[in-house]
Amino acid sequence: MRVHGMVGEPTLDELLADEIMRPVMKSAGVDAGGLRALLRDLAHRLAPDNLTPHCGCSSAPELQPAAG
Repeated sequence: MRVHGMVGEPTLDELLADEIMRPVMKSAGVDAGGLRALLRDLAHRLAPDNLTPHCGCSSAPELQPAAG
C-alpha cells in the first residue's frame, strides 16, 4: 500500500493487497474475492441510475470463508 507521498484514500486493490489486511481478513474468514463482489454489487445498487426497486440487481454473494 502506498504510504510515502500518498494522496487521497488507498484504492480497494491496495487495501486488499496490503500485507496487514491479508492476515486480518483471513482470521476473520473474509475472502477478498467475495468482499470485492459484495462491494461491487453494493456500488451498483447505490448508483443513482439504479435506485428504483425494479433495477434487476442480483443479490450479492455471501462472503465465503478464506481458503486455507
